[in-house]
Amino acid sequence: MSADEIASMIWFIIATLIFVTGSAIIDAKQILKNEHIIDHRPRWVVRFLFFFLIGFVSEEWINTLASALLFTALFDQTLNYHIKEPMWFLGGTAYWDRFWKKRVTLYKVMKITILIIALSLYFI
Repeated sequence: MSADEIASMIWFIIATLIFVTGSAIIDAKQILKNEHIIDHRPRWVVRFLFFFLIGFVSEEWINTLASALLFTALFDQTLNYHIKEPMWFLGGTAYWDRFWKKRVTLYKVMKITILIIALSLYFI
């Protein structure tokens, strides 16, 4: 892998980390105001557009998958940081939180595995 390719991958990782942080801050503001996020569709559309843009700009669609996985691996923990909850905190409202709350060890293993896969995909 050339120096230019490595620099590009680092840029995509940084862009995704900024996107994760921005998304978590937006959600945290609502949560801290006790406003429930009822409709996730606008968030999904924005996330889809971001990941599509990553793939389009990089001309390597594997970067779309890598960025989506990186987002998946880090979003919950970033959100928890911004709402001042423990890193592995799982709420009780969302379906996925209730599902994973019964399987916390598996949840942690899954998140770490997804992080490793995401970072590996950037450098394929």
